[in-house]
Amino acid sequence: MSTTEPIRLLKLLPTLFCGGTQIQFMTLSRSLNCRRFHVELACLQRLGPFVAEVEERGLPLREYSIDTFRSPQAVAQQVRLARDILRSRIEIVHTYSFYGNVFAIPPARLSGVPVVIASIRDRGPYLTPMQTRVQRYVCRLATRVLVNADAVKDWLLDQGYDPARIVVIRNGVD
Repeated sequence: MSTTEPIRLLKLLPTLFCGGTQIQFMTLSRSLNCRRFHVELACLQRLGPFVAEVEERGLPLREYSIDTFRSPQAVAQQVRLARDILRSRIEIVHTYSFYGNVFAIPPARLSGVPVVIASIRDRGPYLTPMQTRVQRYVCRLATRVLVNADAVKDWLLDQGYDPARIVVIRNGVD
C-alpha cells in the first residue's frame, strides 16, 4: 500500500457569518477526508459564529484584513497571502464570493498554485458594474469557476465567461 501526502487545500471567504455561502464553505470543510486533504481556512475578517467551530476543530484560520482593495494595505495582505501559500505548499486554492475571488485569485496564480477555483453563488445583484467587470477579469485566472445553479452559469455566460471553465454543482454537492 502506497502512502501519499494529502492534497494541501486553502479555502478563503470574506467572513464566517451565517449565510448560504458560509454554510457551504463549512459543510465542505467538514466533509473532506482528512487523509486525502490537508485543509487550511482563511478569511478577510475573522467575524461570525463559524469562527468558534473552526477554532474548536483546530483548523488553521488565517485573517487577511483589508478595508478596501484600493490601498497599500490590501496589496501587502495579498503579498502575505502569496508567501503563506508558498510556505504551506498549497496545491488548491478555493475562493468564495466577489471579495474572496478578487483578493485571493491573483496571489494564488502568482504563487504557482496548480488549481484555483472561484465560487460564484449568486447573480451579483449587489455588485456595481465595475465590480462585475473586475470579478470577470480576475476569474479568467481561475482554473474553474464553480457555480451552484444554471441561472448563475447563464448569467456568467452572458457576461462572456469561458463556458469550458464553468462547473455547476448544485448546493455545493457533487
